[in-house]
Amino acid sequence: MPAQRVLIVQQQEQPAQALTRYFRSRGEQVWEAWELGHAEALFKQVKPHLILLDLHFPGDGWLGFLHRIRAADPKVRVILTNQYPDVQREMLAKSNGFYVFLRQPFQARWIEQAVRRLDSLDVPTQPRPQPPAAALPVSQPPAVKVPVRLKITLPYLILALLFALASAYIVTQVVIESVQDRFFNQLVATGRQMTDWMVREEERLLSTLRLIANTQGVAEAIQNGDAEQLRLLTLPLAVNNNEEVVEILDNQGITIFSARRPPGAERGEYTYSRADPFFTQQPFVQRVLRREQDARGDKFAAFVQAPWGDYFYISGPILDAQGQLSGVVLVGKSADSLVREMKQDTLSDTTLYTLAGNAIATTFPAFQPTLDSTLALEVLQTQDQASKSRPLNINGVNYTELLGPWEVRSGEDVGLLGVALPQAFLVRTSQITRLQ
Repeated sequence: MPAQRVLIVQQQEQPAQALTRYFRSRGEQVWEAWELGHAEALFKQVKPHLILLDLHFPGDGWLGFLHRIRAADPKVRVILTNQYPDVQREMLAKSNGFYVFLRQPFQARWIEQAVRRLDSLDVPTQPRPQPPAAALPVSQPPAVKVPVRLKITLPYLILALLFALASAYIVTQVVIESVQDRFFNQLVATGRQMTDWMVREEERLLSTLRLIANTQGVAEAIQNGDAEQLRLLTLPLAVNNNEEVVEILDNQGITIFSARRPPGAERGEYTYSRADPFFTQQPFVQRVLRREQDARGDKFAAFVQAPWGDYFYISGPILDAQGQLSGVVLVGKSADSLVREMKQDTLSDTTLYTLAGNAIATTFPAFQPTLDSTLALEVLQTQDQASKSRPLNINGVNYTELLGPWEVRSGEDVGLLGVALPQAFLVRTSQITRLQ
């Protein structure tokens, strides 16, 4: 069979690459497009056999695109992909003649099932030939109160109805199990996204920390105890990188300069303080003061419950021109900001817990989830083998929460991370499938 031409139209690069790798491994010719206008131009140029279109393009441009390509080539085959269930758009697509859907994560078996379903839709069904009317025998029903035909057909009708009900029940159970598998796969993929997001956020904080530590004049200002000079040197870096907290400590661990943005304050609005001994006993600060290093270097991370709030900090040394320790710089972010930005990036509710299972911050409105200490310990002990999940009911909505360790750059567990998705769309999908 000659190689098929495949056009992949996605908004995000990572899922598009997964689809591209799959079809190229089958020997197909693949083109990628990130916008509908570009996709339409490629469609006219390469005349693809198969198109995989992201269902979540803004507005109704995606539907107009489908109408135009179907008008230009009625034989073109289309698979609609989506990041999460969107019943309204799926029903709209089906009403326009597009019946095959593929949800993330794009695994090989799901892609193969979508292609097979597309192939099955392409097979025409030939109607059974009917004998001519003249060939049918004509007979008069006997003059009885209950027609013989009804007596004969009624048992078969009842049997057919029972068979249909049993088949519908079996099919419904299979559909529910399939959707549940896809739901848990999506939940696990979201958990991985949370972990990746936390790694990227640590790298961003580290970038700001390095800028401050390597800024000319910072080491001298620490040695002179000049808080005003430190404010002039570090504040522009903190504002440009939208940092919430910057702490400069002397070589005893006492703050010389602190800039902390209050919750809800605008960018650049900080409160300033100095001479705070709070960090002198913090292990991640003491390791810097002792000039310790681990496999990742001389930077350390920790979660701190301070008098001014719950914060995630990165610490690192500030060295003078001779390479001697002048002080320590800390860059931090509040736990509330962490969970809020995680939800914005992954579209799932997030909760941070202490190692004992107490909630630190959550995106659930007006709800503070609790975690049993036994379950918290079990999550930590089995983190290398499997993840734990639990059901939640919040304001009448059922959620499934996946629990895992909250690890920092050194591999140390500083708490627990919970990611939750609602089960409501699972029920809606099953009901619609049952009606189909």
